[in-house]
Amino acid sequence: MAMENKMNIERCLEILELQGEPRPADIRQAYKDLVNVWHPDRFLHNPRLRAKAERKLKDINTAYNTLISRANLGNDHAAVAAGANAHQEAHRAARSTPQGRTSRPAAGKTEQAVAYGTRAVLTVCYSLYKAFNHALADLAARTEKEASKEERRHNETR
Repeated sequence: MAMENKMNIERCLEILELQGEPRPADIRQAYKDLVNVWHPDRFLHNPRLRAKAERKLKDINTAYNTLISRANLGNDHAAVAAGANAHQEAHRAARSTPQGRTSRPAAGKTEQAVAYGTRAVLTVCYSLYKAFNHALADLAARTEKEASKEERRHNETR
């Protein structure tokens, strides 16, 4: 039973991207950060990502509740109050900025992965935008050139 519990704690630490014996404040901060990144309201435009975020948030909530109750083992009321307050604060923070974004730079693995993924998508979109505009400008130039030739032919036949 102790080995199963230890594995559970290790998994919780992994989910919240923590190491060792974190303090309750560290657990709450990691929880808030991950809720800001994985809140399903950020993915309203994409049902697949929203479902993934909901699953991820369930894991985050379970890990948080397990670790915070373990950290506050001697004071059950404090654990419950801290958990409720942390959840409310994280939810408020996720809704306080557009799309749940924060102005603080990314620090954890999850935030870095999201930042790199966003940067990659934006780079691809910008490249496609530039290529499309270039192709459109070429098409407009060719169309104008053909119209000019047609006009000259029309004027020569008069």
